[in-house]
Amino acid sequence: SGAALTGYLNSISVDDITSIEIVPSPPSEYDASGNVGIIKITTKKSHSPGLKGFVKGGFMQNSYSSGQASAYINYAGEKSFFECTLLFMDYLQKCTDNYEVLFTNETMVTNNVRKLQNMYMDANLTFGYDFTEKTQWVISLQLPGFNLDKGVDLKNHTDFFSASSEADSSMNTQGSYSKNTYAFNLESFLRYDFGQQSSLTISIGYLDDFSKNLRDWKTSKIALGTHYWDDNCATTGDFRYSILTPQMDFSFPVLHCQAKAGYKLSYISTKANSNFFDLQNEDSQMDSSLSNSFNYRELVNALYFNVSKNWSKWALKIGLRGEYTLVHTSQSRNNKNYFNLFPSFFAGYYPANSHRLTFSYARRIQRPPFSYLDPFRYFISKYNYTEGNPNLRPSFRHNVELTYIYKNSLSCKVYYN
Repeated sequence: SGAALTGYLNSISVDDITSIEIVPSPPSEYDASGNVGIIKITTKKSHSPGLKGFVKGGFMQNSYSSGQASAYINYAGEKSFFECTLLFMDYLQKCTDNYEVLFTNETMVTNNVRKLQNMYMDANLTFGYDFTEKTQWVISLQLPGFNLDKGVDLKNHTDFFSASSEADSSMNTQGSYSKNTYAFNLESFLRYDFGQQSSLTISIGYLDDFSKNLRDWKTSKIALGTHYWDDNCATTGDFRYSILTPQMDFSFPVLHCQAKAGYKLSYISTKANSNFFDLQNEDSQMDSSLSNSFNYRELVNALYFNVSKNWSKWALKIGLRGEYTLVHTSQSRNNKNYFNLFPSFFAGYYPANSHRLTFSYARRIQRPPFSYLDPFRYFISKYNYTEGNPNLRPSFRHNVELTYIYKNSLSCKVYYN
């Protein structure tokens, strides 16, 4: 998550960073999903022996006041190291949505102003041990504290207009929502160096995320100054997804070049249950026609190979990644299996230290996230809601980029997506 990334970046000391590189078109060793580049942070292999730590805090002011604090402690010995990061964040913002919906004989215009709050706290633990000079093992663990999202309607007003653009009626909604999320994350990798630029890395990651949410609202309609009715409704839901990612990477020299090959399996299991309640009477009644249960499973098998070569003024990297994806939803007719190839290419020319010219190409895939597939309706008001489409298919992109950098201070870029 963004908060976890913030905590990690805050935990890195400037003295421990070797280099920071922006990779706009990631090579084939990285997942083909997404349409953004990566920030590659290379840290020093050896930690300074002893104990160190620090505490950081921050404050931000927009429509509301927000703040965050983090604490970091690290111990390094001759063969092992341990580090712990604690992060707390309380972020508030005002969000305004204005949209217009056109129907055949009617137009609906909505202005929705909300106050949003996210409170987050967790702990990240990392332990590493060097069995020998060639063998290293690292394990990291994210322990859930709490992650609370809250929102309240400051204004949620909708106007209805007839086909002749005359005001017909209006609707006011007052609602709120809350979402509690608990996430547990475990990652471990084992690396062995064979020497002569050859190494084997075996890693595994597991994420378990569980959340419960509540949305309630009350709506009233006014036409020609007359109050017609009130609706008092609520939705509850629970959402759980688990991700398992074993991976193996092998680096080795071949024909005076450096090659890298590997395999990765990604398994995602998602379950969601949502219930709609009518709160008109003292006893709440669940509306089964607006309630839903949705399950989603995705399995991606990926193989990749890339080869790179550096000369005095040139750098070249060519790669190919193949991914076979199996998708199953609770609607069996929406099961999908597909195979795709994702080539990548990078060339760099460095005539002098002050001049850098690079060209990159990569084919990418954008799979629809679970929230876009879930057919459950998230209600903003009685007639305004968002709804996923389980028939969505992935989209594909070709990213091409030509970049010139002068003295690491002036850059010019031409790109095509």
